Amino acid sequence: MKHPLAFLLFALPIIVPVIGCDSGSTGEPGDMGQTLTHTFESLTIKPGEEFKFVCQSWTLNNEEPIFVNSVTQTNGGAWHHSNWYFVPERKFDGPDGTWDCVDRGFDNLVASGAGGVLFAQSTQATEETQKFPDGMAVRIPPRARVIGDIHLLNASADTLNTALSFEIATIPEDQVETELFPMSFTNIHLNLEPRAESHFVMDCDIEEQFRVKFGGRPDFNIYYVLPHYHDLGNLFRIEAIGGEDGDKTIFETNSGIGDPLGMTLTPPFAMNGATRLRLTCGYDNPRDERVGVGFGDQEMCIFLAYTDAPAKIGAFTVDNKFVKKEGAVYMNDSQCGAVVL
Repeated sequence: MKHPLAFLLFALPIIVPVIGCDSGSTGEPGDMGQTLTHTFESLTIKPGEEFKFVCQSWTLNNEEPIFVNSVTQTNGGAWHHSNWYFVPERKFDGPDGTWDCVDRGFDNLVASGAGGVLFAQSTQATEETQKFPDGMAVRIPPRARVIGDIHLLNASADTLNTALSFEIATIPEDQVETELFPMSFTNIHLNLEPRAESHFVMDCDIEEQFRVKFGGRPDFNIYYVLPHYHDLGNLFRIEAIGGEDGDKTIFETNSGIGDPLGMTLTPPFAMNGATRLRLTCGYDNPRDERVGVGFGDQEMCIFLAYTDAPAKIGAFTVDNKFVKKEGAVYMNDSQCGAVVL
């Protein structure tokens, strides 16, 4: 199974004329900051139908780097979630539009390693903006294409024709103060107790990797965080452990799905030498059976963040064990391994 958000991972916009892309794009990357817009092919999905392992792509035809300050997505419903990457334009080569991910060997790990993460959609959110502070941007290299790994689920009683659109605000290179890089943690060892609450704690040491790459302790800022979980989620917390400031909560929510869950951290969170990152995902399972990791009625525990590290940071769990019961909550220790690239 592919896991989304895999770890290998500002100025006033100027609207420019349509440049004739048959997939519904406007804007042309250039020296001036501007807004790029694109509407992907509409999909028809019947009541109860589910689409997964489906990809959509958009070749940018950019001769120069693009510096992305914000991304806004809107869709017509039934978009359970979608994860969007930028890669070299010949990667996963073929016509733009909608295609079977498997046919071109698309893989989230390969995509994020070959390029980077552009945007991730909150579960069932129909409109959402990922916005960085002024002067902060993700760099898309020249000759790139955007590819989305999309998951649709129509829970309504009606057949839907639904499309997703992007509005991407860019800034000129000379206005970029800080380049941002993705960070993502994924727990792939969820095992929810039936008719009970379960917490899964993923405590990851990132200090060793930072010492190898940078010769010192982690010292970077986190600017944006997006959690990802499904219907049973009732707690999502990210903490920085150790460091000059002691243990600190970076982000916490118990919001339900359908709401935009991404948050710009104002001010940005400073790691100040914290040695570990701890992700806690909590769930309340009313069913008679266990729930694991997966699509549909299964669960996920993932976050995407953007930092000024400057490096891609990520972690996966390698195992999980039940530790103890605290009141009515089953506590689990999900051991993890981290990388800094």
